[in-house]
Amino acid sequence: MNFLATPKTRTRFILLLLLIILSILSIFTAINWLEQAKKELAARSAAEKHTAIIEIESSNVLIGQLKPKLSKMEENGKIKQLNLVWRVRKIGEDEKHKARISFVITNLGLSKEYTMQALTLDNAFTLGFSPYANDIHDWIEQSVSKGFETLIHLPMQQNDYPTNDPGTLALLNNLSTGENLARLDSLLHRSEKIIGFYSDEGEVFSNNNANFVPILEELNKFQLIYLNANTNNADWLSKASKSLGLELETADMTLSNELSVEQLDAKLNQLLAIASKKGRAIAILRSYPYLMEHVDSWINKIDHNKYAVVPISNQFLWETKLPLQKQENKEHKDSIATPLPVQEIINEVEELEKTPVEQPATEATHDAEKKEETTSEQKNSVDDAKKEEHKDAAH
Repeated sequence: MNFLATPKTRTRFILLLLLIILSILSIFTAINWLEQAKKELAARSAAEKHTAIIEIESSNVLIGQLKPKLSKMEENGKIKQLNLVWRVRKIGEDEKHKARISFVITNLGLSKEYTMQALTLDNAFTLGFSPYANDIHDWIEQSVSKGFETLIHLPMQQNDYPTNDPGTLALLNNLSTGENLARLDSLLHRSEKIIGFYSDEGEVFSNNNANFVPILEELNKFQLIYLNANTNNADWLSKASKSLGLELETADMTLSNELSVEQLDAKLNQLLAIASKKGRAIAILRSYPYLMEHVDSWINKIDHNKYAVVPISNQFLWETKLPLQKQENKEHKDSIATPLPVQEIINEVEELEKTPVEQPATEATHDAEKKEETTSEQKNSVDDAKKEEHKDAAH
């Protein structure tokens, strides 16, 4: 090639080739960007319109729902949108009339060995992951593909803070509401396939009503469930969640590695008694191999005609509810449910606490009522006898 004979022409030719290559790469990049933008627009449109529960075809009979609400997170000056899709297992017809027991295995993802063992269990167990786990997104993807429901731990200030530091993602009383919500957003971005969060027994952050109500409101936006392990504030959280329409339950017990085999069996029998009495029971199970093995073996021995071990969502009867964001009523069809301001919720809960609760009649109450009725009848009989005596005397 004579036109490449001189260094000057060779340089020009190389620059021209580079320009052509860069142009081609730019075109491909633009096409990919347009495709991605098209997918995001389609997902956003579906999120706004979709309110019905859609069945997902799989061997595990999953139910999925696209969240109508989007999370916003500030990132380098730009708002990043997040769609959450949760998947829950449908309640079987034979399970509806049985006492339901749920086990949530916690702190998964920190140990590969323990997490792999949990994934070999029946998917009636619910898997709870630590937000500090490496590859948490991949672990949750793998769990969901096997039919498990998944939760993420919501780290919060502990009763012995700062000696016990819950980490850089924890909700703390000395942070502003905005800072705590930003940390919650970071947790939400760990995976779009979680169905909610769970807490620890020793946390005290949720005791602060003004700090915790905005967190509950944010969870409610995504129709996420919250499993509370702090039994000290169970009543307050129950009332606050009802004011918001949030799905919240408090675990009945935590099964830890400190329990001996005998103590563990006693706790599990207690769980059966709770399920028999209340119709449902929830236990948090630490992710230690012997605990998982023992509980898995115990499940096979219980009376399955009376009890059903179910994923955590089955405690909430998801398929009987409409999406919370879009409710229908007679006066305002398709009205949008808006959360109450924080102070209004706190006031409403305080009013509920003042309202006397009618206690259910116990066996002792029935006996007392029966005794009172018998005494009254005996008194009436004595009065009648006296009247008859007076009549006879008069005659």
